[in-house]
Amino acid sequence: MSAEEYGALVAAIPPFSGLDADEVAVVCDVAVMKRYAPGEWIAHAGRVASRVSIVVEGSVEGTSGRVFGMLSMLTGTPGLLDLRAGPEGAGCLQVIRGPFFTIAHECPEILTWILEQEPTAVLEGNLS
Repeated sequence: MSAEEYGALVAAIPPFSGLDADEVAVVCDVAVMKRYAPGEWIAHAGRVASRVSIVVEGSVEGTSGRVFGMLSMLTGTPGLLDLRAGPEGAGCLQVIRGPFFTIAHECPEILTWILEQEPTAVLEGNLS
């Protein structure tokens, strides 16, 4: 998949859907694609996230959302869910802490979006 194709996928996923094309391109530029085999662990409950994951291929069991780790990483609170790649595996664009904090600072609409969500949905990673 090309960078433009990833950009189109990310641009359709809240909170990134509120960003302009250049801002989405920055997210994609700093993200690293990580592919998970079917059933492979992606995140463990009780651990603070070290990255934001954006599901762009396949599925993730344990959440209905396509973005997870955001609130845990921003606040330093442990995640609530155990997450595994779905039966077809999963491909996640992942943004580590430093670059994500820079993006959140430059694009405050991301933080606004988080604050507008149901607290339980944010904590459980059900951001879709």
